[in-house]
Amino acid sequence: MAKKKATKKKNATTKAVAKKSAAPKTNGSVDHRRQEVGQIVKNACNQLNSEGVDARNYVEQLAWLFFLKAFDEAETRREEEAAFDDEPYDRRLAGEYAWSSWASKTDHPDEMLEFVDRKLWIKLTSPDPKKGLGDDPMAERFRRIFDNVRNYCRRGASFARVVQQVNRLHFSSDTDVHVLSEIYEDLLNRVAADSAGYAGEFYTQRHIIRAMIEVVKPQVGKKVYDPCFGTCGFLGEAADYMVDANRNPKARNLSGRDLEKLQSGTFYGMEIKPLTYLLGTMNMILHGIESANLELGNTLEVHNQNVAEKDKYDVILSNPPYGGKMASELQTNFRVRSGATECLFLQHIMRNLAKGGRAAVIVPEGVVTQENASQKIRKELLEQFNVHTVLSLPAGCFLPYTNVKTNVLFFDRPTKTPTTGKLQTKEVWFYELTNDGFECKTSRKPMDGTQFPDFLSKLHSRDDSERSWCTSIDDIVAKGYDLSARNPHRNDELDTRQLDEVLDLTVSNESKVQELLGEIVDIVGQASTSPQWPSKKLSCVTQINPRRPASLRDLPDGHAVSFVPMPAVDQYKGAIVGAEVRPYAEVKKGFTYFSEGDVIFAKITPCMQNGKCAVARNLSNELGFGSTEFHVVRPMADVIEAEWIWHFLRQKPLRVEATHHFRGAVGQQRVPASYIEEIQIPIPELPEQQRVLRLIHSIFNRLSDVESLKAEVCGSRVYLESLRDAVLRKAFAGEL
Repeated sequence: MAKKKATKKKNATTKAVAKKSAAPKTNGSVDHRRQEVGQIVKNACNQLNSEGVDARNYVEQLAWLFFLKAFDEAETRREEEAAFDDEPYDRRLAGEYAWSSWASKTDHPDEMLEFVDRKLWIKLTSPDPKKGLGDDPMAERFRRIFDNVRNYCRRGASFARVVQQVNRLHFSSDTDVHVLSEIYEDLLNRVAADSAGYAGEFYTQRHIIRAMIEVVKPQVGKKVYDPCFGTCGFLGEAADYMVDANRNPKARNLSGRDLEKLQSGTFYGMEIKPLTYLLGTMNMILHGIESANLELGNTLEVHNQNVAEKDKYDVILSNPPYGGKMASELQTNFRVRSGATECLFLQHIMRNLAKGGRAAVIVPEGVVTQENASQKIRKELLEQFNVHTVLSLPAGCFLPYTNVKTNVLFFDRPTKTPTTGKLQTKEVWFYELTNDGFECKTSRKPMDGTQFPDFLSKLHSRDDSERSWCTSIDDIVAKGYDLSARNPHRNDELDTRQLDEVLDLTVSNESKVQELLGEIVDIVGQASTSPQWPSKKLSCVTQINPRRPASLRDLPDGHAVSFVPMPAVDQYKGAIVGAEVRPYAEVKKGFTYFSEGDVIFAKITPCMQNGKCAVARNLSNELGFGSTEFHVVRPMADVIEAEWIWHFLRQKPLRVEATHHFRGAVGQQRVPASYIEEIQIPIPELPEQQRVLRLIHSIFNRLSDVESLKAEVCGSRVYLESLRDAVLRKAFAGEL
């Protein structure tokens, strides 16, 4: 009997782990279910849209619903296994709190919605063990998740229809989990692209992740870590690789014990943003991993220079955030101090890689070329690790989030402690990848000729070719430890293309430009004629410079918040691109307060004229502080969209008019709050605002593609300014 029980447990664990990873063969049945699951998710999104839920919030709403249903199915499975072994099992969410109980009452939608909002949410978030889930780590995980998400459905009927769609999914079904993970990640990708950095970090495309995993080859029994896991793209794909016998021959011999270790002793990570933490947790469940060791917190705050060997990781895969700044007091934990988050994360990865461990890390070009802190880190990296490969990625492969040029560093830690002064790296193999299979434009459309297969085929032989070469460590040291991919096979580093090639490129790009401009003309031409939208003073539909809430008085001094100096607002993108994370004590006095979803507007010359204005998104703990030269505009959520205000204030004529209301001495002139309060802004209904915003977004994406095409030949930022202004004039005149 004992043998039978052990076999039963092994089989159950195998099924739980391999749901998504052991992907079912492509056949008519799977393709049919893929269409069905895709339609289910689409139906749910359409229902949320009809409720007035913003597209950015679809993923959040569906994530916590998926999470609760998947958790309920997992509890049912554990309950059945315990019953088989004649052992008791106490469900974490039992009785009326179980998904299978309350989610079955869709014929009483108002009662169901009231139960979720008033009873279930208290159960999930209350720190009181009697009212909540207890005081153990699992209960704390639930509290962290549900304290930071919300139910966006306000009508019982709409909520019930969304729940009905989720009820059609089966997380115990291999096929459902496989196809849902594909659809869910596609939804994450599309929403992230639409929101230009939604969920905190840049979304790392899966083809890049898979190539990195093919190099480091993570195996069951090894600990895999991502210090900023985001939506768990690296960890989820690593789970797939470990049990996919087609890609990983060792997967054919996995035992039940191996698969149990895969569940709870393999995947580790930390994420600073609560919503992203939920998305990552949900993504791991969809990849068949229900007990990953995922923590919510700031990796750089808990960094330790002296990590015990037993606490280090065998494989580290990551695309750390870059462009951000870190408070000076947090830099003291690092051997090489730097305000750049990418430099700190790279040091953290170096300190946490176990002997014999392997790492693959995406870094911006500055890390491999710049002097000072970056150079010191490269020197240490080359001395103490074997940096065997640098993969140069094309600029634009992370569009629409950033056009920054990046590289993947592949390095191993030796099994023996390096001799002082002796470099572990002997030579580095470089590969210059110029085609990743997608256009390096905002749209990122697929294209032929991806070079990833060529990269992987040449990796182990380290072949020399027109795109790959080896460089000795002596040459690298002589050039200041520079690890940039400078292709020696090019006659001229500045690109010596033949005249006919340049002319062909010009003609081709101009043709594409005309096509894009034609699409813009079509969009504008199909728009309705000017409606009679009511206008109101901005102060009637927003709060201008809202006061700090009383709750801030009780905020701990060490509480992490975002700090946004004036240079962190990009005047061209109209976005926050360099926010710092600081403790509350450092910013609670002498700075402007704002919160998630507020619009910040530069009031001082010349920043105001330059268009420094942004919607505050992805703030640490949804709190922000910044330059005293910002006005803060807080939208009334049921009346006006933050992006509607943002685009309106970014219009050039409005900024020109604002200069006539300046106050103060020359060089220190500012737009007073009284002027902002009196601005008349058109206020269509929310659905109409959302429709127009989608059109603006669509047009601006095409304009960005036009800019990229023209820049390929001659550069062109000024080329598009008048077009953007014209689009906004039409939008707020009701002509889109």
